[in-house]
Amino acid sequence: MSAEGDVGDDDLHQRLHAMETKLRRLKQSRNGHSDNARSYAAQRNAIQAQRKELQIDIDERLSEQKKVRDKGNIQRTRRDGIQEQIRILIDRSKAGRNHHNKAKSKVVQLAETVGDIERISHRIETDGTLSLEAENKMVKKLKDLEAKRQELLPDVEEDARITVDLEDIEGSIQTLRAEADAAHQAFVDAMNTADEMWEALKERFEERDQLSAEADRHHQAMLEERKKADEFHEQLSALLDEVNEIRDELNQQRL
Repeated sequence: MSAEGDVGDDDLHQRLHAMETKLRRLKQSRNGHSDNARSYAAQRNAIQAQRKELQIDIDERLSEQKKVRDKGNIQRTRRDGIQEQIRILIDRSKAGRNHHNKAKSKVVQLAETVGDIERISHRIETDGTLSLEAENKMVKKLKDLEAKRQELLPDVEEDARITVDLEDIEGSIQTLRAEADAAHQAFVDAMNTADEMWEALKERFEERDQLSAEADRHHQAMLEERKKADEFHEQLSALLDEVNEIRDELNQQRL
């Protein structure tokens, strides 16, 4: 090998050494960013797991709060039905039942139907002056009322059902007013409880939103680190091609 060849060979070795040194630095940088990306991904996953557990707790609390509100709404329906029945009884005491043609809710229809059933049943059992024809008519009327009661029952919550004594309208009005007050108080208490549960949930919502934001930050950091790792990997691949070319050239010179 000539002196010029030796100089060229030395130059290639120096270039190769410098490139290999740079390769190691690029690998370290790429691996460092890759490790950072994995670390951020692990932190993101841990936070998302926390958020998932918190969301389960929130959903359970929301379900319980809804149950409380539903119970309150039943009491409100009961209160409104009782108040409507009170108005009906007042009108009936003034003008008689047939005079009242106002459309009634199913709650009130059920209460009135049950009241009629009890009134007619009581008369059949206690009125010894009834003729056979009159009694048969009452029995038929009872069957019709019972059919109507069965038809209304599925549409009226058990807690919303009300009963009245049509033989004692004034007493029934007083009793119903007490029941309406009790139903109203139960409604107010349920709504207050539901509101308190909602206030407690607000803290959970804030905690969930904070976890979501934190998970998003870690996810974004992971993407940035992965992007940097990819950039260094591209530089590494390009430099490795040059290194392989020099190695091939040196190998050729040794032949």
